Amino acid sequence: MITIENAHITTPGQLGAPYNEDDGIGLAVPGETLLVKNSTIDLGDIPLDEQDEACAVTWGAQARFERCRIIGAGKLFLCGSGDKEHRADEEGRTVSLKECLLDGFGRRGPEVQCGMHVLMEDCVVRFWGSPERFTVRSFGAWAHDCGTIKAIRCVFVNQNHMTLGQRVADHWHHFWQALHDNGLKAIVDPLTYAAGWRRGLTASDTGKVEAVDCFASPGVILQGQKGSMSRLDASRLILRLVAEAGFKAKPEFEA
Repeated sequence: MITIENAHITTPGQLGAPYNEDDGIGLAVPGETLLVKNSTIDLGDIPLDEQDEACAVTWGAQARFERCRIIGAGKLFLCGSGDKEHRADEEGRTVSLKECLLDGFGRRGPEVQCGMHVLMEDCVVRFWGSPERFTVRSFGAWAHDCGTIKAIRCVFVNQNHMTLGQRVADHWHHFWQALHDNGLKAIVDPLTYAAGWRRGLTASDTGKVEAVDCFASPGVILQGQKGSMSRLDASRLILRLVAEAGFKAKPEFEA
């Protein structure tokens, strides 16, 4: 097991080998397990064309993130590479996030594919589709290609701050992605037409998601919902994780 504790990562490749040079923390080592605790991965000052993922776990690696802040990237967190030659290694691998803040990003909060499984507990996912971090389209947590996400006591908060041009691009690319994944039956699926800012926790193309005792702000979609969290408890979790990240704690769900 590789362990990272109390790190502050602000530049792709900062950690050196064996991590991916274009990511904040990206591990693509088959069979390796990564534990990241009490760390911040913030690519908010890096131009989008000079970064890939804030975090990536691929090629048969797996990971646990505990009390981490993962923020400011165009593409925040990828689980599963999508490379056919590595599919057998990635199938069934797991990633867990506990008491983590995923904040102010474009998309992939996280994206899970290639049969990988993600468990999220007491996490806050907020402000995906940030205009400064927007690339192609926006979404929060998304599972597809036999990937799964189980979110327990998590909060998904967003508002629509994208520019008009970003909104058009977002709708267009979500529409074509749905056609690519599901063929013509996507035309009758309401999710096909959902704006990216609304996609808090969703699944398509053989992916599965489950939201257990979670909270979503108005308009945000949580598929697979079982039970719900109160607005008060959601606000408390947001304030705690934001304060622990060293940000100015904002009341409830302000943008």
